[in-house]
Amino acid sequence: MAQSLVNDADQCGAIPHWVNDNVEDGVMPGDAGSLIVAGAYAFGARAFDTSGALKHMIKMANVPGTACNGVTTNGGRASYLQFGYITNGEWGQASSTLEYASSDFAISQFAGQLGNSTIQKMLLSRSAYWQNLLNASLPPPLIAARNSDGSWIAETQSSTDNYGEGNAGQYTWMVPFNPVGLFAQLGGQLGGGVAPERVFCGVERGDEPAQFLYGRRTDLRGAVAI
Repeated sequence: MAQSLVNDADQCGAIPHWVNDNVEDGVMPGDAGSLIVAGAYAFGARAFDTSGALKHMIKMANVPGTACNGVTTNGGRASYLQFGYITNGEWGQASSTLEYASSDFAISQFAGQLGNSTIQKMLLSRSAYWQNLLNASLPPPLIAARNSDGSWIAETQSSTDNYGEGNAGQYTWMVPFNPVGLFAQLGGQLGGGVAPERVFCGVERGDEPAQFLYGRRTDLRGAVAI
């Protein structure tokens, strides 16, 4: 799979992230391809062109308008690089910022394993951009969208306009590479009042039906150890 993604990038210009019938259609946000390749390497995959993969990942992370067969694969990257969060160029600007923070972290770890400490340090620092959208003044604190002048866009836990197929309450938890830092900023072990069982078990389910199961429990309080 990893080599197939590298082959795709060699042929079309970028690691694809939403392919339909072998054609990149750019429907969904984020940089899932880089996450998949970096994750495969982290779990032991080695039989692919790692240097070629990293070259394409670096381009995706740093060159706005990178495209696969003319279809942009990193929408919103220009504002992400300029402001430290997405303001335009991609739907779900708050959630898409979190998508790029996750891929920046993944690429940084991949680069470090390949000996590229410059890229590792740069993207590791950039992966902290999720903090730019954590509005600690809200009760409870939430990942919220911002305007280009730095002002906050009014959000509640059930806001969906700036979140891809979800809501603010759900996406506030999407910092999988730094849960300790996230929990600390949310106010403690279970995040200062943003109850995870409410977020994932149907009370606040965004614009999609709840799909979350955790050991067949609907109450996470007895199932989560932090």
